[in-house]
Amino acid sequence: MQDLLNFVGTKKRLSANDALQHFGFKTTKARLTTLEKKLKENEIEVEGRRGKHAIYFSDPNGYTIEYYCD
Repeated sequence: MQDLLNFVGTKKRLSANDALQHFGFKTTKARLTTLEKKLKENEIEVEGRRGKHAIYFSDPNGYTIEYYCD
C-alpha cells in the first residue's frame, strides 16, 4: 500500500481552520461495509458519500475522516 498526500494551491488567504480538509484511508470493500456498520451501531453519523466507494464522518476533534476503496 502506498501513502498519498495531496497539496492544493490557492490564492485565497487561509485561516488555521482551512488548512486541513480531511484525512483519507484506503481500505477494502468488505472493511468499508464493516466500518459503516460499526459507525451506525455507535450512533456516529456518516456525513457524506462518494458513490458506493467512500464515506465521510467526523472524529471527536471535529476532523473529517474518509474511508474509501477502489
